[in-house]
Amino acid sequence: MLRPRRIHVYGVGAPKTGTYSVAQLFSAYRSGHEAHPGETLRIIQAERAGTLHTDDVLQKLRDRDRRWRLEAEAAHFLVHLVEYLVELYPEAKFLCTVREPRSWLRSIVDQEINKHRSRLDREWRAIHDIAFGIPLEEYSVHEQILGEYELRSLDQYLEYWAWHNERLLDSIPSGRRLFIRTKNLSDRLQDIAAFLGISVDQLSADRSHSHKTSKKHGVLQQIDQNHVHERIEVCCTSVLKRLNEETTASIDFQ
Repeated sequence: MLRPRRIHVYGVGAPKTGTYSVAQLFSAYRSGHEAHPGETLRIIQAERAGTLHTDDVLQKLRDRDRRWRLEAEAAHFLVHLVEYLVELYPEAKFLCTVREPRSWLRSIVDQEINKHRSRLDREWRAIHDIAFGIPLEEYSVHEQILGEYELRSLDQYLEYWAWHNERLLDSIPSGRRLFIRTKNLSDRLQDIAAFLGISVDQLSADRSHSHKTSKKHGVLQQIDQNHVHERIEVCCTSVLKRLNEETTASIDFQ
């Protein structure tokens, strides 16, 4: 017999938007953060390569779920499969943490540097390559420092930020998604509880801001800030507008 679920929620924000904190909020439940990345990566890769068709992907996800039977699962890479999760589990809800592009860009660059230095394993390198693309061979005059750190270009990161959030907006029905700005996560516990139909006492409020970037390098600040602002405007403006029109978002990007 499958263990019954008390709740079923996915945290599907981009990396460095608080998915670890989302998982920790549900520590009273069977909760996981970035659970079983290798297994999930293989499904993503096969779906992208066309070797798994819709019915096959759904079956793989169904098998995965039967093994682990999580009640709350938070992982940025689930965005690649979100439309399948929406179809497969019509009762599931989705928490979409989102961060202002400049703040997110600073954090993701720091994380990338830290993970490079910790010898990121092959599975995680593949997940990052799917998300951000392969690092460029040549960088613009403004972004030479990114090449020195073996990072991606600003456009690669920012286009991913836009794609990720737009995919959530396009794939998840409005009544099943709740957009929350990362820095407001601990202030929105009542909204989260109401969204899921549970008592706020069932959330672990003291864990709502966990797993902050361990070391900051200040790389983004060394790039011409006019150039950074221009790339954010080009890559993110249309999605920012949609996020600000999202009735449940309470996001005020300035």
